[in-house]
Amino acid sequence: MSRFMSGKRVVITGANSGIGWATACALVKMGAELILICRSQPKGLDAIDRIKTVEPDAVISLFKCDLSSQEDIQAVCGQLRSTYAHIDVLINNAGVYLAERRQTDDGLEQTFAVNHMAYFLMCRGLLSCLQAAPKGRIVNVSSFGHRLGSINFDDYNFERRRYSPMMAYCASKLMNVQFTRYLANQLVDDKVTVNCLHPGMVRSGFAVSQKDAFALLTRLAGAFLVSPERGARTSIHLATSPDVAQVSGEYYRSRKIVKPSRQARNMKQAEQLWQLSEALIRYDPCVPIAF
Repeated sequence: MSRFMSGKRVVITGANSGIGWATACALVKMGAELILICRSQPKGLDAIDRIKTVEPDAVISLFKCDLSSQEDIQAVCGQLRSTYAHIDVLINNAGVYLAERRQTDDGLEQTFAVNHMAYFLMCRGLLSCLQAAPKGRIVNVSSFGHRLGSINFDDYNFERRRYSPMMAYCASKLMNVQFTRYLANQLVDDKVTVNCLHPGMVRSGFAVSQKDAFALLTRLAGAFLVSPERGARTSIHLATSPDVAQVSGEYYRSRKIVKPSRQARNMKQAEQLWQLSEALIRYDPCVPIAF
């Protein structure tokens, strides 16, 4: 396999399993240096061991971070900025599907916190490193589920409504697309690009530990779902292909640009989401986070 990613530094969240792990394996074969962001250090170290069975000479670093915690995210972004002069690619891959509502220490519903706010904060916190690269790229893993999503700005935290895991998940995936498109507009005069994608229905273990109808369906449909390696193809394409070097603000499926839902293209709502996200940041005055 071509090692055209030699000298490139890639940050991946949630790389210890599923699509993230398959993405990491493919990128190290191309010569990339990997920085894994994992919640569990033992699972992260195990992932590194497994990746090195694929590529023994892989250069991999592990940073522990709970992506539901703004304090953790701000801390890990600060560590990365202090450690690395530049980062070539940021892949926001980690996500959750929760059958029951959980609230983070920051007071946010956890699906919203991990699936949207973590993307938002990682992009902001690492933007200077991406701008320091010759051509920085941001890749946000979304889902076709965004087409079923809607955003209730009056109750994004599911405090007034009855919590629905599918509504929370699909809303967060819609946020991924809106955030990607709005961020691309913010970076229109910048050399950093940002795109998002649907990986397909992947046999990755995602949501199978939950106890609701969707998780049951996922378990029953396992034999009909695509492999993590196949599911990772579009993430890898967006992280590496010269064909997308100048492309930004697009939604991809099967390595091709497709039109997202009408609501995902609503830039007025995307701006509202951006403003809400900024308002929810718990700023650390010692860690500058700004465009």
